[in-house]
Amino acid sequence: MSAASPKPVPSFLLERAAREPDAVLCMVPLSMQASLPGGTAHPDHPEWCTIRVDSALHQVAGLARRLHALGVRSGDRVAIVAETSHLWAATDLAVMSIGGVTVGLYTTLPPRKLGGLLKHCSARLVIFENDAMWERYRDVIESVPLGAQVFHSGGAVEPLRPSECSSSWLHAQIAAIDPAQPAAIVYTSGTTGDSKGVVLSHAAFHHVVCESRNAVPTRPGDRSVVFLPMAHVLQRFATYRGLVDGVEGWYAPDIESLPETIRQARPHILIAVPRVLEKIRQQARARAVERSAGSLFDWASAVAEQPRASTFRSRARHSLADRLVLKRVRSGLGGHLRVIASGSAPLDRRLAAWFEGCGIAVREGWGLTETCAPATAVPLTESRPGSVGRALDGVELRVAEDGELEVRSPALFTEYLDDAEATAAAFTHDGWFRTGDLGRIDSQGFV
Repeated sequence: MSAASPKPVPSFLLERAAREPDAVLCMVPLSMQASLPGGTAHPDHPEWCTIRVDSALHQVAGLARRLHALGVRSGDRVAIVAETSHLWAATDLAVMSIGGVTVGLYTTLPPRKLGGLLKHCSARLVIFENDAMWERYRDVIESVPLGAQVFHSGGAVEPLRPSECSSSWLHAQIAAIDPAQPAAIVYTSGTTGDSKGVVLSHAAFHHVVCESRNAVPTRPGDRSVVFLPMAHVLQRFATYRGLVDGVEGWYAPDIESLPETIRQARPHILIAVPRVLEKIRQQARARAVERSAGSLFDWASAVAEQPRASTFRSRARHSLADRLVLKRVRSGLGGHLRVIASGSAPLDRRLAAWFEGCGIAVREGWGLTETCAPATAVPLTESRPGSVGRALDGVELRVAEDGELEVRSPALFTEYLDDAEATAAAFTHDGWFRTGDLGRIDSQGFV
């Protein structure tokens, strides 16, 4: 797949279905699957449902047809206010398949804030997780012309259900999409001011998915765990990347059940943020304390955080720490975890060293909502503690006189929605995006 010829995001699913229709796309808890038919029970994990690629294609086609019947047309914005799930991902692809624009919004937003964002993005339809969530926000959705639907209904609101749809209809809809047109509006956190609606095109997602594959490649049959919010650009990128690469995603029911999901999924790759990685370490220590082995865990962790020297004494210490403690940590993470990709915030060096000492490679990346997730990544073939890596292929970086990193890339956002002044201010006179982050670039291109 080449980034030189951008395609609509839903083409990722069409191409995967043409290659591997019977491959497993994802694993979904039965409790999250009831409202979307097409899965089969897993023989070894009866509480999980297997979704194959061909089934997912039929689900997306049916949802796209249903959305079209509701009145969604090309260019319309559809807001999704729900927890991360396969249904969220399938609906996202369905919206984009008919030329719509997905607007992911956090379920933790206060009603007044959510109502303001729905008005700002001119949402035509809003989809909630369930009746209770609709009830919470019902007073602020009067501006939405097509009203509301829910993923999981108890009868108060009409549930979103797939309609009958031919594959030829879906193909025709996707073929009509210009890759330059908007695919998503992702709102910034607003920690330094009002939230901005970042408009990202199909071409931007296509570029970052394709070019990130060179930095952190995957292997056939790899598994991962999906748990980050779909309203965040990092999880959207990770979902599309997994679809292209054939990584089998296991959807955690919620963040509290993440450790158990990891143990069951036995992932090879984990895309996470630093606070989740810190929590994993804390939970590993808590389990050691329960076994009256807290002091042993602390000793082994201190050894793990130290570079492996070539001396016999150093090798012996690491070997003993691994045998007594660190292999148990790996086992608690499923026993197959090969690499952790960390982003969204700076990663503490000691924490990264601890995972490395446990035998799990940690690679950082850097990017913003405006860069469509990662603009840089540390290659899997290199270890660079403290660095967020080199620019992805096609991405250019430079440092301004005041130390601010500036970016030029095919994956940059199109605009801040309805804010021409802020959009213009975000770029230099020669077209480079002002990131607002300070950084240095060494002689080898590492940031």
